[in-house]
Amino acid sequence: MSGCVSIPKAPYVVSGGGGSEVVRNEVGCGESSIDTAARPGGLHGEGIDPGGFTLLNWNVQKGGQEGWAADFARLAADADLLALQEAYLTDPLRGLLREGDYRWDMAAAFLNREHETGVLTGSKSAPVAFCVTRFAEPLVVIPKTALTSLYPVAETDLFLLVVNVHLINFSVDTVQYRGLLGTLEESLASHEGPLLLTGDFNTWSNGRLKVVEGLRDRLGLTAVAFAEGGLSRFLGKNVDHVFYRGLEPVEARTVKVATSDHNPLLVTFRVLRRGGVR
Repeated sequence: MSGCVSIPKAPYVVSGGGGSEVVRNEVGCGESSIDTAARPGGLHGEGIDPGGFTLLNWNVQKGGQEGWAADFARLAADADLLALQEAYLTDPLRGLLREGDYRWDMAAAFLNREHETGVLTGSKSAPVAFCVTRFAEPLVVIPKTALTSLYPVAETDLFLLVVNVHLINFSVDTVQYRGLLGTLEESLASHEGPLLLTGDFNTWSNGRLKVVEGLRDRLGLTAVAFAEGGLSRFLGKNVDHVFYRGLEPVEARTVKVATSDHNPLLVTFRVLRRGGVR
């Protein structure tokens, strides 16, 4: 692995869309919310459609399985917002994102054969701000990342905060797991608008699930309910979750695939206006 994998000294983001790409280095999440980066007055023009948008959440297992590109293209055709974990930034993935006309950002956890690997968030509209949190795996050297992105909601004065996470997998207890979620919570607590917390939480134990449920309750989030049997399970537990606030789920489904060890999740939401109305 040492000859194939390298870990950057600091987290960074690769951003793409419209045929161009840029690398941004100073994007670490601080103690305060990224909301301070965008406070324009009045209604937004372009942005997330408050009447309905569809999220695709999927740990794509680096897109290494035969037939994965066809599965991704089929699923992404219905998606306005992407939250991918274990994304592997190769030319084929770039091509799929370009074909889908996505504006995307990847938080690089590490480089594998000089290709960034980490979480990737994409949307039909551009975020006004984003930042990265990187988590060191306690028992292995390869880290995980979370990408927090702030999107304007069209025709409103609201911002949708989207947090795409891939949490640590290898730890003997929940101490570090709890600490990492605490770090995320500090940067999310001040956001007053709609919020999506989604990804691969690696909740393969009751202890880990209780930590996540505590965060959910403190932030006033609700878990999207999926049909029994559709979510991928590890050690008998669901590890992929979608939590929301200030939104109304219209439809939620899973899709069984053979091209990743995680089944993709598709959720369509409406944005609730201030006061809880549509």
